Formats: sequence, C-alpha cells, structure tokens
Amino acid sequence: MIRKSSPGFYGACPALIVICTDLTAAEGDDTAIFDAGATAENVALAATAMNLGVGFVKSYPEVAIKEILGVPDGVRTEMIVKLGYKRPDQPKAPRTLQSPVYLDRYGDAFEGV
Repeated sequence: MIRKSSPGFYGACPALIVICTDLTAAEGDDTAIFDAGATAENVALAATAMNLGVGFVKSYPEVAIKEILGVPDGVRTEMIVKLGYKRPDQPKAPRTLQSPVYLDRYGDAFEGV
C-alpha cells in the first residue's frame, strides 16, 4: 500500500522504517527533521554493516501514509527508510578520485584531504 501511494518509492523491499516526530514532545521545535536525518543515517550505517541495502524516501503524501499506518494526530512522519537484501548483480557505486572538499570557492580543490 505504501509503495502504491508514494511517488518517491521505487523497487521492492521486505522492510520499512518510518521515522516520526511526536509534536507534543518536540514542543514546536522545527529541528526535528535534522534528528530524523541523523536517525536515518544511523539506520543506514547499521544496515550497511549487516550487508543490507538501504534507500530513503521523502516524496510521499503524508496523509496517506498516516492513514495506512494508523499514525495518530500530533505525530508527523519525517522519512521512510527502506531495508532489504542487495541484488547479487548490484553494481558498486562509482568512486571519484577528485576531492569533494573545496577551499574558499567552489571548484578550488582543498589539498589537505
């Protein structure tokens, strides 16, 4: 159901983690999305260490997701983390030799890295 209602959800996976914020506990703190991002990153690092595949979904209709999962009012969904097994033929991500760190201006390579 979630896959069908989420334009940012592609592929199949056996497990999802929906990261939410309890708005009463957050007390109007707008930085919860940063906490959600850090949580998603920690899940991704742990999953990768267990040789699992990970994907993030942020493009979804929150109302539909809340209805499907029974998320109560006062709780906001922040992100969906997809977990699954890597395909045996999955190509490795390309690695660039150029440093992504710049000094002073974009494109001016920082040699300290």
